[in-house]
Amino acid sequence: MLMEQATAVRREWSAVCDSVIHEKPKFIKRTRDKMWFSNLDTMSEILRAYQFSAIKYREDDGSVTLSLNEIDRLLSIRPCP
Repeated sequence: MLMEQATAVRREWSAVCDSVIHEKPKFIKRTRDKMWFSNLDTMSEILRAYQFSAIKYREDDGSVTLSLNEIDRLLSIRPCP
């Protein structure tokens, strides 16, 4: 797997973004961290085969937190001012 170094990605940020949006995802390595950078169309295509369900929590501050049942992650969304 071809991994791009984070320093090169930072240096060429605009070109990397254009490449990810118009061509293909990129794999990025930063020290021990490995990341995948893709556009939403690619992510949607990959996840299309899966179905997720979530529990929605309305928080006291007006934000909404979603807890995905199939993945151990939380997403919190704050209302626009």
